[in-house]
Amino acid sequence: MQELAFRTLLYRYFFFGWLFMDASRGGLLERSTAWRFNQAHAHWLLTYMRRWLWGDRLVHQNRPLNVHSDWCRCRLQLEYCVMGCQRPRGASELVDQCTCHNI
Repeated sequence: MQELAFRTLLYRYFFFGWLFMDASRGGLLERSTAWRFNQAHAHWLLTYMRRWLWGDRLVHQNRPLNVHSDWCRCRLQLEYCVMGCQRPRGASELVDQCTCHNI
């Protein structure tokens, strides 16, 4: 059996897309087979969530908390712009406080 390259192993360690089958293509039998296969492998999603959580903690361990909250506010602003700049009531204060208006 051929060993996988390090890049492939690293990708598979952090991203789970390779683990699942496409259940939106093919005939009825192929889709149901893919659905069952995906359900059988869904328990791995928790493992990937843990990896991302610990990776995020390692990357952001020395950053102050307000840097992350500024990022959240900027993301909120971006989502409103994508939705046609319609802000729900009460969200304008968060978007106006954002420090990175040039997204």
